[in-house]
Amino acid sequence: MCHPAQQQCYTPTIRTKIQPLSATFAPHDPADDSDWDIDGSPPDAVVELICPNAQPAVSRSEEIESLTPRWTQGFCDVLSTDLLSMPIQFNVLDVDAIFDDKVASAQYQVTQEDLERGVLQFTGSSGLTSISFQLTTYYAQ
Repeated sequence: MCHPAQQQCYTPTIRTKIQPLSATFAPHDPADDSDWDIDGSPPDAVVELICPNAQPAVSRSEEIESLTPRWTQGFCDVLSTDLLSMPIQFNVLDVDAIFDDKVASAQYQVTQEDLERGVLQFTGSSGLTSISFQLTTYYAQ
């Protein structure tokens, strides 16, 4: 790409932003078929996202109390070449006062087709029914 006004050219870098979007939790904690929290409330859901060579290396979403949380924070920004050659990892947590319960954990190798679709969708295990992430690819200087 060239900037005529600056009379210089550069090779753009392709980067991808990975953002947790939404999830669906089971109505009860599958560990003991009880309520997620002692007060009967839904889980306080957080996503930890670990991306290869990313800034930040580990990101954490905001805490949402819901069986169907939707997040707007907690993304990582990574070189697309790194994303296509090394897997991402994520942990879904139920944040509690004493300790956080890990509801689900997974590692996944992003593909070129995933980048073209712009979304990752996973079906989960007993506690986490589904989770999705948005992939936004862009050019950086």
